[in-house]
Amino acid sequence: MKSLFLAFAFALISFASPAVAQEENPAAAIVVATVAIEDPVKFREYAAQAQATLREFGGAPVVGGRLAETLAGDANHGLISVVRFASVEQALAWYRSEAYQSLVPLRQQAGTVTLRIYAVPNS
Repeated sequence: MKSLFLAFAFALISFASPAVAQEENPAAAIVVATVAIEDPVKFREYAAQAQATLREFGGAPVVGGRLAETLAGDANHGLISVVRFASVEQALAWYRSEAYQSLVPLRQQAGTVTLRIYAVPNS
């Protein structure tokens, strides 16, 4: 089963990589957040407030979920959230906004959060 999943993952990577590489400025972006919750009450407060900051910058939640199994590498985060933006610039504008930056201390109290922006083809 794992080998089937890995073959599928490699096929996706090889399929998607040329599409992104061919575009100098891919039209869209996703922000991927991986989360290890340390204080559930504070995390719920952070998550609700952070979601409210997305609208102004066109951020739209795509998917969220819990870690089911680590197939390769290290995973110290149990949750994931993916948010789509129209561009990398809009994702950066959201992250750098006063509204979001004011939540960083709460985020740091709530848990360990890794945020990454990925440029993706507009679909």
